[in-house]
Amino acid sequence: MPNEGVNPHRIKTKDVVEVEVKEVFGLAKGRSGYSFVDYLDQKVLDTIKEINLVVYTIPKNKLIGEEFAKGIIIEIVIGKKMSWAGLAHETNANQRSKWSSWMDKCVEKKVTILSKITSEVKKEDGIVGLVKEEKKSK
Repeated sequence: MPNEGVNPHRIKTKDVVEVEVKEVFGLAKGRSGYSFVDYLDQKVLDTIKEINLVVYTIPKNKLIGEEFAKGIIIEIVIGKKMSWAGLAHETNANQRSKWSSWMDKCVEKKVTILSKITSEVKKEDGIVGLVKEEKKSK
């Protein structure tokens, strides 16, 4: 996975404008992103599918986000290198951070319900070291 060039999360408006995204992918499907189902260029489709699979594991649908779409346009249409590894790394870090926050909330709820100490709940659930550092117990 290429790590040279700009991370798609860091694309500036001057690099690719919304008009170019609409010309290639059509109108966005609400907040979900751009559809690539009807796109006919096999090279672009193969690139989207390959990168999408690595970054997001199993795509939920045939939509890609705005930053992803702009990255494809910059790489395929304009011909500049994109750091897809940077996109994957940042996306994974964001996903892990959200998971960790969610787990912290779950642990805190369980601590409150069972009147246990946070470290005990984490140990019982096998999540010691996977979520944020232990807070002072009640």
